[in-house]
Amino acid sequence: MSETFVSGTCAHQRPIQIQIQIAIDTARSG
Repeated sequence: MSETFVSGTCAHQRPIQIQIQIAIDTARSG
């Protein structure tokens, strides 16, 4: 979960990658 927040700092650089990362984390969480 912490990784998502850290990556969010660079969300302005790669918004697409962040969206995918969050989507994957959400899917794994259930």
